[in-house]
Amino acid sequence: VVARMLHAEMAHCFTQWAMSVEKWRSEREEARVDAEREQHLEALRGEMSSQEEKFATQQDKFATIEERLLESQASLSEERERVKALEDSYASSTAALEGGGVQHEEALETHRQNLDQARAEKATVEEHLSAL
Repeated sequence: VVARMLHAEMAHCFTQWAMSVEKWRSEREEARVDAEREQHLEALRGEMSSQEEKFATQQDKFATIEERLLESQASLSEERERVKALEDSYASSTAALEGGGVQHEEALETHRQNLDQARAEKATVEEHLSAL
């Protein structure tokens, strides 16, 4: 009887020990998996931070380009006004030449040259603007 009781007690102790070992292994595996997850999350955080920095840099570049575009558009508007003024001056000189005679011919030629130059500058500014 004592041997059976001792045997039953030993079996119970062994079962308890085996369950403790299994629990310890399970906890150890969970800790390993958690550590791997944490490493993966840390890598993702680093990548996200890098992407955020790249995005901020791209935003800065975009803002600079947008600023340059606005400046170019303002410059183009000024050039258009200048060309318009030269065209008006040319038209006025042409009218004066037709009504007044040869003495205005040099002034008319100067206005033509100025108008051609302004048109060339306008084309250059528009090309620059379209390149942006």
